[in-house]
Amino acid sequence: MKNLITCFMILCGTYSAQSQDLIKELKKLTLENDSLKSQIIKPLKIELKESIEKNRNEISILKVKLNALEKDTITFQKKILDLNKEIADLNKNKITLENIKLQDQIKLLTEKNNFLNLINEKNIRLITDKDTQIKDVAIREKETGKKEIITTIINTYKNRKFDELIICSTKASVQKDEQLIGNNSEIFELLLDLETYFTSKELLNKKIDINQINLNKNKLNQIKRESVLIKSLNEHLENYNTLSLKLKETIININVFDDKSSKKNMVGEGIDKTTRQEKLDKIFSVLLPYVFDYDIKYNDYPYLFDIVLDVIKRKQSNTDEDISDLLKKI
Repeated sequence: MKNLITCFMILCGTYSAQSQDLIKELKKLTLENDSLKSQIIKPLKIELKESIEKNRNEISILKVKLNALEKDTITFQKKILDLNKEIADLNKNKITLENIKLQDQIKLLTEKNNFLNLINEKNIRLITDKDTQIKDVAIREKETGKKEIITTIINTYKNRKFDELIICSTKASVQKDEQLIGNNSEIFELLLDLETYFTSKELLNKKIDINQINLNKNKLNQIKRESVLIKSLNEHLENYNTLSLKLKETIININVFDDKSSKKNMVGEGIDKTTRQEKLDKIFSVLLPYVFDYDIKYNDYPYLFDIVLDVIKRKQSNTDEDISDLLKKI
Protein backbone atom coordinates (compact mmCIF):
# COMPACT_ATOMS: atom_id res chain seq x y z
CA MET A 1 0.00 0.00 0.00
CA LYS A 2 2.74 2.33 0.96
CA ASN A 3 4.48 1.54 -2.29
CA LEU A 4 1.32 2.42 -4.27
CA ILE A 5 1.06 5.74 -2.56
CA THR A 6 4.67 6.45 -3.25
CA CYS A 7 4.20 5.63 -6.97
CA PHE A 8 1.12 7.84 -7.18
CA MET A 9 2.97 10.76 -5.67
CA ILE A 10 5.82 10.31 -8.12
CA LEU A 11 3.35 10.27 -11.06
CA CYS A 12 1.57 13.38 -9.83
CA GLY A 13 4.89 15.21 -9.52
CA THR A 14 5.87 14.18 -13.01
CA TYR A 15 2.49 15.26 -14.49
CA SER A 16 2.69 18.61 -12.71
CA ALA A 17 6.13 19.27 -14.14
CA GLN A 18 4.96 18.36 -17.67
CA SER A 19 1.92 20.61 -17.30
CA GLN A 20 4.13 23.53 -16.42
CA ASP A 21 6.21 22.90 -19.50
CA LEU A 22 3.09 22.74 -21.72
CA ILE A 23 1.80 25.98 -20.29
CA LYS A 24 5.08 27.69 -21.01
CA GLU A 25 5.08 26.32 -24.56
CA LEU A 26 1.49 27.47 -25.08
CA LYS A 27 2.31 30.97 -23.90
CA LYS A 28 5.28 31.03 -26.24
CA LEU A 29 3.12 29.98 -29.20
CA THR A 30 0.52 32.55 -28.27
CA LEU A 31 3.15 35.29 -28.29
CA GLU A 32 4.48 34.07 -31.63
CA ASN A 33 0.95 33.99 -33.06
CA ASP A 34 0.27 37.54 -31.90
CA SER A 35 3.57 38.62 -33.39
CA LEU A 36 2.67 36.88 -36.66
CA LYS A 37 -0.68 38.62 -36.75
CA SER A 38 0.94 41.96 -36.06
CA GLN A 39 3.80 41.63 -38.53
CA ILE A 40 2.20 39.74 -41.49
CA ILE A 41 -1.56 39.26 -41.36
CA LYS A 42 -2.48 42.80 -40.35
CA PRO A 43 -0.37 44.46 -43.08
CA LEU A 44 -1.82 42.02 -45.59
CA LYS A 45 -5.35 42.96 -44.52
CA ILE A 46 -4.50 46.66 -44.83
CA GLU A 47 -2.90 46.10 -48.25
CA LEU A 48 -5.88 44.03 -49.40
CA LYS A 49 -8.30 46.71 -48.21
CA GLU A 50 -6.32 49.43 -50.00
CA SER A 51 -6.21 47.31 -53.17
CA ILE A 52 -9.98 46.76 -53.04
CA GLU A 53 -10.54 50.50 -52.55
CA LYS A 54 -8.20 51.31 -55.43
CA ASN A 55 -9.98 48.84 -57.71
CA ARG A 56 -13.33 50.33 -56.76
CA ASN A 57 -12.06 53.80 -57.67
CA GLU A 58 -10.71 52.52 -60.98
CA ILE A 59 -14.03 50.78 -61.69
CA SER A 60 -15.87 54.04 -60.97
CA ILE A 61 -13.54 55.93 -63.33
CA LEU A 62 -14.00 53.28 -66.03
CA LYS A 63 -17.79 53.47 -65.64
CA VAL A 64 -17.62 57.27 -66.11
CA LYS A 65 -15.46 56.80 -69.23
CA LEU A 66 -17.83 54.09 -70.51
CA ASN A 67 -20.83 56.40 -70.09
CA ALA A 68 -18.92 59.13 -71.94
CA LEU A 69 -18.08 56.70 -74.76
CA GLU A 70 -21.72 55.63 -74.99
CA LYS A 71 -22.76 59.28 -75.28
CA ASP A 72 -20.07 59.89 -77.91
CA THR A 73 -21.27 56.80 -79.81
CA ILE A 74 -24.84 58.11 -79.84
CA THR A 75 -23.56 61.53 -80.97
CA PHE A 76 -21.49 59.99 -83.79
CA GLN A 77 -24.41 57.81 -84.89
CA LYS A 78 -26.59 60.92 -85.10
CA LYS A 79 -23.87 62.72 -87.08
CA ILE A 80 -23.63 59.75 -89.47
CA LEU A 81 -27.41 59.85 -90.01
CA ASP A 82 -27.24 63.62 -90.59
CA LEU A 83 -24.36 63.18 -93.06
CA ASN A 84 -26.24 60.44 -94.93
CA LYS A 85 -29.24 62.77 -95.16
CA GLU A 86 -27.01 65.59 -96.43
CA ILE A 87 -25.50 63.24 -99.03
CA ALA A 88 -28.99 62.21 -100.17
CA ASP A 89 -30.03 65.88 -100.37
CA LEU A 90 -26.87 66.73 -102.34
CA ASN A 91 -27.52 63.89 -104.79
CA LYS A 92 -31.11 65.04 -105.18
CA ASN A 93 -29.99 68.64 -105.70
CA LYS A 94 -27.41 67.45 -108.23
CA ILE A 95 -30.12 65.71 -110.28
CA THR A 96 -32.33 68.80 -110.02
CA LEU A 97 -29.46 71.06 -111.13
CA GLU A 98 -28.73 68.79 -114.10
CA ASN A 99 -32.38 68.85 -115.11
CA ILE A 100 -32.50 72.64 -114.71
CA LYS A 101 -29.41 72.81 -116.92
CA LEU A 102 -31.14 70.64 -119.52
CA GLN A 103 -34.22 72.86 -119.42
CA ASP A 104 -32.01 75.93 -119.86
CA GLN A 105 -30.40 74.25 -122.86
CA ILE A 106 -33.84 73.55 -124.32
CA LYS A 107 -34.86 77.15 -123.79
CA LEU A 108 -31.60 78.41 -125.29
CA LEU A 109 -31.88 76.09 -128.29
CA THR A 110 -35.52 77.07 -128.83
CA GLU A 111 -34.68 80.78 -128.66
CA LYS A 112 -31.71 80.27 -130.95
CA ASN A 113 -33.82 78.30 -133.39
CA ASN A 114 -36.53 80.98 -133.37
CA PHE A 115 -33.88 83.64 -133.92
CA LEU A 116 -32.36 81.72 -136.82
CA ASN A 117 -35.81 81.19 -138.30
CA LEU A 118 -36.48 84.92 -138.11
CA ILE A 119 -33.17 85.67 -139.80
CA ASN A 120 -33.81 82.98 -142.40
CA GLU A 121 -37.31 84.29 -143.09
CA LYS A 122 -35.96 87.83 -143.32
CA ASN A 123 -33.25 86.76 -145.78
CA ILE A 124 -35.78 84.80 -147.82
CA ARG A 125 -38.06 87.85 -147.92
CA LEU A 126 -35.16 90.06 -148.96
CA ILE A 127 -34.08 87.65 -151.68
CA THR A 128 -37.67 87.08 -152.77
CA ASP A 129 -38.32 90.83 -152.80
CA LYS A 130 -35.18 91.36 -154.84
CA ASP A 131 -36.17 88.60 -157.20
CA THR A 132 -39.67 90.02 -157.38
CA GLN A 133 -38.27 93.46 -158.17
CA ILE A 134 -36.27 92.01 -161.02
CA LYS A 135 -39.31 90.19 -162.34
CA ASP A 136 -41.49 93.27 -161.91
CA VAL A 137 -39.05 95.26 -163.97
CA ALA A 138 -39.21 92.59 -166.61
CA ILE A 139 -43.00 92.62 -166.54
CA ARG A 140 -43.13 96.42 -166.83
CA GLU A 141 -40.95 96.14 -169.86
CA LYS A 142 -43.35 93.68 -171.42
CA GLU A 143 -44.64 96.43 -173.69
CA THR A 144 -41.16 96.77 -175.18
CA GLY A 145 -41.03 93.13 -176.02
CA LYS A 146 -41.69 89.75 -174.41
CA LYS A 147 -38.43 88.43 -175.75
CA GLU A 148 -36.42 90.90 -173.68
CA ILE A 149 -38.39 89.92 -170.53
CA ILE A 150 -37.81 86.22 -171.05
CA THR A 151 -34.12 86.86 -171.68
CA THR A 152 -33.86 88.68 -168.35
CA ILE A 153 -35.53 85.80 -166.48
CA ILE A 154 -33.37 83.24 -168.22
CA ASN A 155 -30.19 85.13 -167.35
CA THR A 156 -31.35 85.35 -163.74
CA TYR A 157 -31.35 81.55 -163.56
CA LYS A 158 -28.41 80.82 -165.87
CA ASN A 159 -25.93 82.98 -163.98
CA ARG A 160 -26.48 81.34 -160.58
CA LYS A 161 -25.53 78.03 -159.03
CA PHE A 162 -28.31 75.56 -158.33
CA ASP A 163 -28.08 75.92 -154.52
CA GLU A 164 -28.21 79.72 -154.86
CA LEU A 165 -31.39 79.39 -156.93
CA ILE A 166 -32.90 77.16 -154.23
CA ILE A 167 -32.15 79.75 -151.54
CA CYS A 168 -33.53 82.73 -153.46
CA SER A 169 -36.57 81.00 -154.98
CA THR A 170 -39.84 79.47 -153.86
CA LYS A 171 -42.07 76.83 -155.37
CA ALA A 172 -44.61 79.52 -156.33
CA SER A 173 -42.00 81.75 -158.02
CA VAL A 174 -40.60 78.81 -159.98
CA GLN A 175 -44.06 77.75 -161.19
CA LYS A 176 -44.80 81.35 -162.20
CA ASP A 177 -41.60 81.51 -164.26
CA GLU A 178 -42.46 78.19 -165.89
CA GLN A 179 -45.69 79.72 -167.16
CA LEU A 180 -43.92 82.86 -168.38
CA ILE A 181 -41.13 81.28 -170.41
CA GLY A 182 -42.89 78.11 -171.63
CA ASN A 183 -41.47 74.64 -172.09
CA ASN A 184 -39.26 75.55 -175.04
CA SER A 185 -36.86 77.58 -172.94
CA GLU A 186 -33.30 76.41 -172.32
CA ILE A 187 -33.88 76.71 -168.56
CA PHE A 188 -37.18 74.82 -168.46
CA GLU A 189 -35.47 71.64 -167.20
CA LEU A 190 -33.74 73.72 -164.54
CA LEU A 191 -37.10 75.07 -163.38
CA LEU A 192 -38.52 71.53 -163.23
CA ASP A 193 -35.57 70.43 -161.08
CA LEU A 194 -36.16 73.36 -158.71
CA GLU A 195 -39.85 72.49 -158.49
CA THR A 196 -38.93 68.86 -157.71
CA TYR A 197 -36.69 70.05 -154.87
CA PHE A 198 -39.36 72.27 -153.29
CA THR A 199 -42.07 69.61 -153.70
CA SER A 200 -39.81 67.04 -152.04
CA LYS A 201 -38.94 69.38 -149.18
CA GLU A 202 -42.65 69.94 -148.48
CA LEU A 203 -42.90 66.25 -147.51
CA LEU A 204 -40.88 67.02 -144.37
CA ASN A 205 -43.52 69.52 -143.31
CA LYS A 206 -46.30 66.95 -143.04
CA LYS A 207 -47.04 63.49 -141.69
CA ILE A 208 -44.83 60.88 -143.29
CA ASP A 209 -45.99 59.34 -146.58
CA ILE A 210 -43.49 56.59 -147.36
CA ASN A 211 -44.70 56.00 -150.93
CA GLN A 212 -44.51 59.68 -151.79
CA ILE A 213 -41.09 60.00 -150.16
CA ASN A 214 -39.71 57.09 -152.20
CA LEU A 215 -41.16 58.58 -155.38
CA ASN A 216 -39.60 61.99 -154.74
CA LYS A 217 -36.26 60.46 -153.74
CA ASN A 218 -36.14 58.82 -157.17
CA LYS A 219 -36.88 62.17 -158.81
CA LEU A 220 -34.15 63.89 -156.79
CA ASN A 221 -31.66 61.20 -157.76
CA GLN A 222 -32.41 61.94 -161.43
CA ILE A 223 -31.28 65.56 -161.02
CA LYS A 224 -27.75 65.70 -162.43
CA ARG A 225 -26.63 68.96 -160.89
CA GLU A 226 -23.99 69.77 -158.31
CA SER A 227 -25.93 70.53 -155.14
CA VAL A 228 -25.21 70.17 -151.43
CA LEU A 229 -28.83 70.96 -150.62
CA ILE A 230 -30.19 68.09 -152.73
CA LYS A 231 -27.82 65.67 -151.02
CA SER A 232 -28.89 66.96 -147.62
CA LEU A 233 -32.58 66.76 -148.53
CA ASN A 234 -32.13 63.17 -149.71
CA GLU A 235 -30.60 62.24 -146.35
CA HIS A 236 -33.45 63.89 -144.48
CA LEU A 237 -36.03 62.02 -146.54
CA GLU A 238 -34.12 58.78 -146.00
CA ASN A 239 -34.17 59.31 -142.21
CA TYR A 240 -37.71 60.65 -141.96
CA ASN A 241 -39.41 57.30 -141.37
CA THR A 242 -36.88 56.27 -138.69
CA LEU A 243 -37.12 59.61 -136.90
CA SER A 244 -40.92 59.50 -137.02
CA LEU A 245 -40.92 56.04 -135.43
CA LYS A 246 -38.41 57.17 -132.81
CA LEU A 247 -40.57 60.17 -131.91
CA LYS A 248 -43.60 57.92 -131.62
CA GLU A 249 -41.59 55.58 -129.37
CA THR A 250 -40.47 58.55 -127.25
CA ILE A 251 -44.06 59.77 -126.75
CA ILE A 252 -45.15 56.23 -125.83
CA ASN A 253 -42.36 56.07 -123.22
CA ILE A 254 -43.54 59.39 -121.78
CA ASN A 255 -47.09 58.02 -121.61
CA VAL A 256 -45.83 54.89 -119.82
CA PHE A 257 -44.06 57.06 -117.28
CA ASP A 258 -47.20 59.22 -116.92
CA ASP A 259 -49.29 56.13 -116.16
CA LYS A 260 -46.86 54.90 -113.50
CA SER A 261 -46.54 58.37 -112.01
CA SER A 262 -50.31 58.88 -111.91
CA LYS A 263 -50.85 55.60 -110.02
CA LYS A 264 -48.07 56.47 -107.59
CA ASN A 265 -49.29 60.00 -106.89
CA MET A 266 -53.07 59.53 -106.70
CA VAL A 267 -53.63 61.75 -103.64
CA GLY A 268 -56.81 63.70 -104.19
CA GLU A 269 -55.99 67.24 -105.24
CA GLY A 270 -52.88 66.22 -107.22
CA ILE A 271 -49.10 66.38 -106.83
CA ASP A 272 -47.10 69.04 -105.02
CA LYS A 273 -44.70 71.45 -106.67
CA THR A 274 -41.59 69.36 -105.94
CA THR A 275 -43.14 66.17 -107.28
CA ARG A 276 -44.40 68.07 -110.35
CA GLN A 277 -40.86 69.35 -111.06
CA GLU A 278 -39.43 65.85 -110.62
CA LYS A 279 -42.00 64.52 -113.07
CA LEU A 280 -41.22 67.31 -115.56
CA ASP A 281 -37.49 66.55 -115.22
CA LYS A 282 -38.16 62.88 -115.94
CA ILE A 283 -40.22 63.78 -119.02
CA PHE A 284 -37.38 65.95 -120.32
CA SER A 285 -34.87 63.16 -119.64
CA VAL A 286 -36.95 60.96 -121.99
CA LEU A 287 -37.57 63.64 -124.65
CA LEU A 288 -34.18 65.39 -124.87
CA PRO A 289 -32.12 62.38 -126.01
CA TYR A 290 -34.39 62.17 -129.07
CA VAL A 291 -33.73 65.83 -129.94
CA PHE A 292 -29.98 65.75 -129.32
CA ASP A 293 -29.10 62.22 -130.43
CA TYR A 294 -30.88 62.60 -133.78
CA ASP A 295 -30.04 66.30 -134.22
CA ILE A 296 -33.65 67.37 -134.77
CA LYS A 297 -33.74 70.92 -136.18
CA TYR A 298 -36.63 72.99 -137.42
CA ASN A 299 -35.10 73.70 -140.82
CA ASP A 300 -34.46 69.98 -141.40
CA TYR A 301 -37.58 68.38 -139.87
CA PRO A 302 -40.14 71.16 -139.25
CA TYR A 303 -43.10 68.82 -138.73
CA LEU A 304 -41.36 66.60 -136.15
CA PHE A 305 -39.78 69.61 -134.43
CA ASP A 306 -43.20 71.24 -134.01
CA ILE A 307 -44.50 68.07 -132.33
CA VAL A 308 -41.53 68.09 -129.93
CA LEU A 309 -42.21 71.74 -129.06
CA ASP A 310 -45.90 70.88 -128.56
CA VAL A 311 -44.94 68.15 -126.04
CA ILE A 312 -42.68 70.58 -124.14
CA LYS A 313 -45.30 73.35 -124.16
CA ARG A 314 -48.13 71.12 -122.96
CA LYS A 315 -46.10 69.33 -120.28
CA GLN A 316 -44.67 72.58 -118.92
CA SER A 317 -48.21 73.89 -118.60
CA ASN A 318 -49.58 70.69 -117.06
CA THR A 319 -47.42 67.61 -116.43
CA ASP A 320 -50.56 65.46 -116.20
CA GLU A 321 -51.91 66.43 -119.63
CA ASP A 322 -52.49 63.47 -121.94
CA ILE A 323 -50.41 63.71 -125.14
CA SER A 324 -51.59 60.46 -126.71
CA ASP A 325 -53.35 62.45 -129.45
CA LEU A 326 -49.94 63.42 -130.84
CA LEU A 327 -49.32 59.80 -131.82
CA LYS A 328 -52.01 60.16 -134.49
CA LYS A 329 -50.08 63.03 -136.05
CA ILE A 330 -46.94 60.97 -136.61
